[in-house]
Amino acid sequence: MIHLGGRGTLSSLAVALMLVTLGCAGEGARGPGAKHPSLKIAQPFPTRDALDKVAQTPLQPLPTQSVATTAEWSFDTTPVDAPAPVETRHAQAATKAGVHLTYAKELRCVARELARFRLEHDAYPDERLKRFIVASCGLTTTQVSYAEQRGEAPPEISDEKLVEQFGYSNNFQVPALEKVSLN
Repeated sequence: MIHLGGRGTLSSLAVALMLVTLGCAGEGARGPGAKHPSLKIAQPFPTRDALDKVAQTPLQPLPTQSVATTAEWSFDTTPVDAPAPVETRHAQAATKAGVHLTYAKELRCVARELARFRLEHDAYPDERLKRFIVASCGLTTTQVSYAEQRGEAPPEISDEKLVEQFGYSNNFQVPALEKVSLN
């Protein structure tokens, strides 16, 4: 019950009904026979025909990736504090695009060891060996991805010249990183 200061009391139900009535009686209110705008919901799922078309499309074979293992692996213990020519060129292209990159000596070590393994075995290391290499280089995560570009070049061409000829466009882009919630 709500006390109205000497004028009686109203029940909670009466107050609720008054509020509903006042809320519905504003400008542009619609009566019982008024037409309501139709609500159209966009269908977020594909149609059955679209799914059937996808199901009938032949699958493309996945590219194969040669993987190798070895019973032992010796690390190149040469310090990797200085950036490689490709790293310097990559940083210059990023800076031109307004992107700041930070390199870590641990990742330089991983890159060197994975590249050395690839050259010696013409294959990528298996997951066990990759984790060993990553941990031995001082990283605390095993979630390291890598990619390569291959080509032929005469031995007299320096790394610097190869990097220069590789060419970076002015449209340097850093892949978007997904935001991760740890809730």
